[in-house]
Amino acid sequence: MSLSENGWQVIDKQDSPLLKVIKVPTTTIPLRVRKECAPLLAYVAYRVHKEVSNLNQNNKPGFQDEGGWNYRKIDNSIKFSNHASGTAIDLNWQKYPMFKKKMKLSELKAAQAIASELSEVIRWGGNYSLSRIDQMHWEIAPKVTAAEIKAFCKAHGINDKGVVTK
Repeated sequence: MSLSENGWQVIDKQDSPLLKVIKVPTTTIPLRVRKECAPLLAYVAYRVHKEVSNLNQNNKPGFQDEGGWNYRKIDNSIKFSNHASGTAIDLNWQKYPMFKKKMKLSELKAAQAIASELSEVIRWGGNYSLSRIDQMHWEIAPKVTAAEIKAFCKAHGINDKGVVTK
């Protein structure tokens, strides 16, 4: 059994019962992610959409500027990407390309606030080392379990659709 970089089982088929298509709250944007992580990743995407940058801006019929599950290895690595386990999402990848610092100061501060608030369970690519910076990327933090995600969502009132109900 192969594991992604954060320790979750890799999923090799998009129709796996381990995956679920979620809709980012208040948008029509679908993301295919691991079922156990779906509420939390939907919540992250919603927060980025509302507080950092509109996720609808580069989406057109036949093209989506966001993504989740993708069976692949990390570039120039033998390790599987967290996307391969359905535990990572990329948001606004045209606006925030990998290896580039493209966020305005206000966007950066908002993204950092989200990352800090969710640091128990989420890691943000904007906090990677300068050589790997990835401002579009959000993932389940290493060694975080499904039980910890469920407990975090319950404690923070995040429902199955990624919306806070408290």
